[in-house]
Amino acid sequence: MSKINELTVYRESNATLRAEGEAKGKRVAELDAKLRQVSDELAPAKQELLVLRAELDARDSQITRLTQDTRRWQERAQQLLTKVWRPSPFSHT
Repeated sequence: MSKINELTVYRESNATLRAEGEAKGKRVAELDAKLRQVSDELAPAKQELLVLRAELDARDSQITRLTQDTRRWQERAQQLLTKVWRPSPFSHT
């Protein structure tokens, strides 16, 4: 009789474990589908982010180049002003 009870417990346990396994399998499938959906929704945003980062890098480079050009022209203008406004050694002031 004890053997019958033991087998009944095993059978019930196996049925419970199978049901839990199936439920977990369904949950995994649902989560996989949700992950694919979210990934698909994020794909355009990721692409836009790459484009915007490239544009930002290009603008940063342009700003750096323009800043360097501005400094160079300011220095050149200062050199010319200094040369033009330098007192002549021949002037009789």
